[in-house]
Amino acid sequence: RRQYVRASAASARLETRAVILAALGRYTRGGAHASFVAQQIGKVAPKEQHPPMLLKQCTKKGGCTAEATSLTLDAGRRWLHEVSDKTSGLAPCGGIGNWNATLCPDGKTCARSCALEGISEEDYEKVYGVVNIPDGVQINYVTRKTNVGSRLYLLDSDQEKYKLFKLKNREFAFDVDVSTLECGMNAALYFVEMPVDGGSSVGDNRAGAKYGLGYCDARCPHGLNFIDGEANMQGTYGACCTEMDIWEANRISNSMTAHPCSSAGLHRCEGVECGDGDKHQYYLGLCDKDGCEFNPYRMGNHSLFGPQQMVDTDKRITVVTQFLTEDGTDAGALSEIRRFYIQDGEIIHNSKSSIAGIAGDSITASLCTAEKQAFVRTRDSSNPKGEYNQFDLKGGLGQMSKAFERGMVLALALWDDLAVKMQWLDSFLPHDLPQDTLGALRGPCKPEWGTPQWMRENIPAANVQFTNLRFGEIGSTTGQSRSPSEEVHPAVVHDQQPSGEKDPSEGHDGKLSRGEDASRQHDQQPSGESSSTRQHSQQHPGLKNPTKGHSDKPLEDEDSTKGHDQKPSGKKNSIKKQGQKASEKNNFTKGSSGELVLTTSLQSIDDAEHAHEKLARRPRSRRQVPIGAVVILLVTLASIVGVTAVAYRRHRSQSMRTMLWDNRSLYAPAPRCVPRCQPQCTREDV
Repeated sequence: RRQYVRASAASARLETRAVILAALGRYTRGGAHASFVAQQIGKVAPKEQHPPMLLKQCTKKGGCTAEATSLTLDAGRRWLHEVSDKTSGLAPCGGIGNWNATLCPDGKTCARSCALEGISEEDYEKVYGVVNIPDGVQINYVTRKTNVGSRLYLLDSDQEKYKLFKLKNREFAFDVDVSTLECGMNAALYFVEMPVDGGSSVGDNRAGAKYGLGYCDARCPHGLNFIDGEANMQGTYGACCTEMDIWEANRISNSMTAHPCSSAGLHRCEGVECGDGDKHQYYLGLCDKDGCEFNPYRMGNHSLFGPQQMVDTDKRITVVTQFLTEDGTDAGALSEIRRFYIQDGEIIHNSKSSIAGIAGDSITASLCTAEKQAFVRTRDSSNPKGEYNQFDLKGGLGQMSKAFERGMVLALALWDDLAVKMQWLDSFLPHDLPQDTLGALRGPCKPEWGTPQWMRENIPAANVQFTNLRFGEIGSTTGQSRSPSEEVHPAVVHDQQPSGEKDPSEGHDGKLSRGEDASRQHDQQPSGESSSTRQHSQQHPGLKNPTKGHSDKPLEDEDSTKGHDQKPSGKKNSIKKQGQKASEKNNFTKGSSGELVLTTSLQSIDDAEHAHEKLARRPRSRRQVPIGAVVILLVTLASIVGVTAVAYRRHRSQSMRTMLWDNRSLYAPAPRCVPRCQPQCTREDV
């Protein structure tokens, strides 16, 4: 940016104006990843400099090798202007609802007339909040008070196409830090079936993947200004494609969701096939917008994920997702999407559902069908047409399997939610349902929390860090040959098996206030503010770095309303064979009656009883110290320590006063009157 300003101050002012205009026009109904996507390549701004991103390709035999991949920013954040060789006086192209009538009289002419500029390495960090860190990237929440979050895509080593992932019979692992993300924020890592070349082979699109073009997802967003090489003049069209949300999370709640679409690849939708909720067609479109989701909190376990929980979100987390096939081969049909975590060297299983009628701890065909039946009351009441179970209707895991075979593109994002404040992820939704409705409680956040305007002003320093991406054969990224539930790892293992009882360590009472109805579809108008800054501050006692900031231009207002579900519980089991934690220090664990049982070498119940008898026969010391003597000794020691500390503090205080007095000219060169000064001090000395 500095080089550009030196070259042309006037052009820099135009660039800033264009960015602001794009910001003002980027919000569309539903806040759906809106983009100003140009088709040509600009020549004014600095050359595109993609931030590097470490990706390791792993095999069981050869281990992991690093691949030189990089990230590119979504085209919606870039400077869009007329195609010209000029370096100043360039006219902006505008966008949906604000097109330049001269440059964009129709879709095809607009695609030929508008150019997209590159971004320098410096601007990636200082303007867009994309920071290169060791082995990964940090995405900042608010940058320069105007840029809110970002969405990035992973490029192949040639930086001309997206990296294509074929997920069947593979696993994907990454490290993530969400410790600063509060209720209402969403750090997302997910795959979408967008074109590998960014659509550069279609119509008048010349910029392609290098400049972040070609986005689509299962919400069929209408905010993309260019789709299939033409301008989306009135926002009539949407961009639909299959979506696999591996990770949507903040420090309070997380979700994994599969969204199949009946179409293959990017499909430019129009009318009913887009499934627009504001047109009451949410359950009639090409894609399952709710998806089949596994949110541990919604599934009944309130102690697996969160600050100081089994998966402690105050620390860095390793997240592993396995895409298992029926026969364990690449050609087999997708049968299961399994999740586990690694933290502090320990493997932690995903929690099992404690919801009546839903069994399992991973995404399978049977769990998805049962989930749709159990959570049917959470469907969007404003969209009565169509079946609630869109997952099975759109082909379920079979359709996801086909998309995985064709290949998916990796997206990373950080965003907030103007429509429903991310309540589909971490709160209670829909609001008009009774508190005990299965699936309505998705997390412990209160409905009034997560207001984007408040968060942008009060916690702008929030960020997410994605590092150490690994992809390869099942078991190659972590040493797990299939899944933690089938094979015990040498490390200590936790297994959450909710029993239906409420965990006494649970930090939330689950009582949430009810408000007005909020649609769960993604293309709705944003809801109004419901809490003042002071109220919100009181409701977020755990906020970190509440640096004062402000953002009055929503630059990344995402589509916000996924259907996702719950019932309280979560009780720890203690049998290591089923995956529970065993102590490596002494190799003993508690049995069902509280006795110690050896866990590392016992082969049968007889061995266990024999070990228990040996422990019972261990001699006890006959010398017992009276408890009164122990108390007296501790009190005496405490008194000695206290007296010594007081004496030392007095000595240090006197020494400091003496030193300051001897060197008073150094500490107070300018005359100043201090009322508390010692009586012998003169005004000049002070």
